[in-house]
Amino acid sequence: FINVNGMLFFSADDGIHGEELWKSDGTGAGTVMVKDIRSGGGGSCPSRLIRVNGMLFFGAADDTHGYELWMMTTDKVPGDVDGTGTIDLRDAVTVLKILSGMQPEGVYTDADVDGDGKIGFAELLYILKKLSE
Repeated sequence: FINVNGMLFFSADDGIHGEELWKSDGTGAGTVMVKDIRSGGGGSCPSRLIRVNGMLFFGAADDTHGYELWMMTTDKVPGDVDGTGTIDLRDAVTVLKILSGMQPEGVYTDADVDGDGKIGFAELLYILKKLSE
């Protein structure tokens, strides 16, 4: 485990994605996989996690580049609904789940883009616009 700006980061295997990078704020709902770096059950095997100037650096492997250095910031990212530090299609799917009445785990309200304190249509439109750029 390594603490970066109050968030604990660690490598774990959930039995589905293989060994990947996870983070936790200390609660069950706030413990989520950061990113499925190597899709499928093989896992990216994140290792050598180190904190430098408020950022997390670690080694991990993907199917395109092999093992390489990765960097992650813990800064709030508007539209980053799942809290992975990036905006991707999973954020859009999470918002769609919220709009359909589901209550997905690990939703970061810091992703709010219009200041209403909620995750909704404004965030979905923002995410889709960012993905199209």
